[in-house]
Amino acid sequence: MPYEYSFIVNTLTIKPGMADQTSNEVSQELGKALLSFALPLKQAANIPPGGWDVISHDVTRIDRHLVVTFLLRRKIP
Repeated sequence: MPYEYSFIVNTLTIKPGMADQTSNEVSQELGKALLSFALPLKQAANIPPGGWDVISHDVTRIDRHLVVTFLLRRKIP
């Protein structure tokens, strides 16, 4: 079955001093930042004719940036 693929790429900035925070504080900060990805993913899933699924993701660190990439796929109608 043929599929169509697309990507969503977002970047988070690691705040200065984050390495000195507790693991709980780091988790809370990253959790808040990752919530900002929810709306773009939801919108992408509904791009006509819809049917997009996130099939993979990747996190890459470039200095003080975290680059989060989502691979999307849907069946070609």
